[in-house]
Amino acid sequence: MSILAVGSVALDTIEAPGGRAEEELGGSATYFSLAASLFAPVAVVAVVGDDFPEEAVQIFFDRGVDCAGLERRAGRTFRWCGRYEGDVNVAVTESTELGVFADFSPVLPEAYRDHPFVALGNVDPLVQLAVLEQLRKPTLVAVDTMNYWIDRQRDDLKEVIKRADVLTVNDAEAKMLGGEANLIRAMARLLELGPRYVLAKKGEHGAILMAHDFEFVLPAFPVREVADPTGAGDSFAGGFLGYLNMPDEEITTITSPNGTGSFYNAYDFQMGGSFAYHLSDRFIAGINVKYIHQEVYNDISGNAIGFDAGAIYHTEFMNREIRFAFAIQNLGTNLTMRGDRLRTITGPERMTGGVPDGYGDYTTDPYAMTKRSNRSVYRMTHTYRLPTSVKIAVSYNLYTSLNCFQDFFRLSCLSGGYQLDILWQLTQYLVNIFSNHFYIFLSTANDKYITNS
Repeated sequence: MSILAVGSVALDTIEAPGGRAEEELGGSATYFSLAASLFAPVAVVAVVGDDFPEEAVQIFFDRGVDCAGLERRAGRTFRWCGRYEGDVNVAVTESTELGVFADFSPVLPEAYRDHPFVALGNVDPLVQLAVLEQLRKPTLVAVDTMNYWIDRQRDDLKEVIKRADVLTVNDAEAKMLGGEANLIRAMARLLELGPRYVLAKKGEHGAILMAHDFEFVLPAFPVREVADPTGAGDSFAGGFLGYLNMPDEEITTITSPNGTGSFYNAYDFQMGGSFAYHLSDRFIAGINVKYIHQEVYNDISGNAIGFDAGAIYHTEFMNREIRFAFAIQNLGTNLTMRGDRLRTITGPERMTGGVPDGYGDYTTDPYAMTKRSNRSVYRMTHTYRLPTSVKIAVSYNLYTSLNCFQDFFRLSCLSGGYQLDILWQLTQYLVNIFSNHFYIFLSTANDKYITNS
């Protein structure tokens, strides 16, 4: 599968810590497509003027980027001139010349309308909507924007976000669009607009990915000197989407360094059931039994049975409720990889010394009773233990009015806004299990694709 990248292709003049560069290739679609091309095929949709140099187009071709959607018009190419002063996270714009980009209204080639992965770069929200109308059934749509569009076309932008799967913004844009000074609260607000995921780019501080049911923080790779940060956010988004769309990796060996024709296809599957019961008005206990299946590629897979168990006991101390909780997770059988791919054929062994006539190997004993044939043997693999963990927690309600089950591990002081979380992950786990009824759950995940489960 390939990625469709829609955005700007420009000529940039930049004054950065690494020096000054004039009329260099830039633009959101440029940085995105060149980064994504490291992992997957990319097709770019953009517009340039008749002054756009051919050697710049050749850069796209050298990276295998499909440029059938790169339109060339009479006029000047979009140009941006800026500099960095002290803080490399903030660019100071000196001049902007839109040129032919001012009338950018892309018409997708017919072959582009079935692309499963689509990245809408930082362009007019109305242009983004026009592109979405031309797509048939995209699997994943990622949208980027900036403060300019947030200020001037917020309603149009919200309509785009409603139809997106992933919203990528920097931390300042997230706060501005979400209307919150706190980044985490702002990202939560953005999820309410419709996307399944919000990706906040924090420059030298890394990035945060948030969904309705999880948060993931990724630190930045530390460097001592930054030459030019221009396009870093678009490049990061390109790498992010490119990896999600990366085809299966072909297996190589020492004897077949160029590939064996087989591909890795990692796959995880989990199914189980849980039961919880109020043993008394103060004591709750539950158990979860699950079947785990993991597949490395083709026929090589392993299975295990796991158990989770936990209990909550609550009482009172000084007229305040206090709770004790205990949980043990992933206690069960070991997992060993097996499969036909591990089978190999071995010939008859040679038997020598002290073997009576008629019982030796036919290759050394002409009087052997039977001729031994080739046999199948299986290669031995490592045995993996389930990641067993034990968690213990205690909570004490400072305010009886906060006696909510889902928050019993959160200690709060309303007047000071102070909040202390104790093993919140355990809380969420117990909340899901201890619902006083039996239920069946089924989840599946693929190592490369974002899926709902």
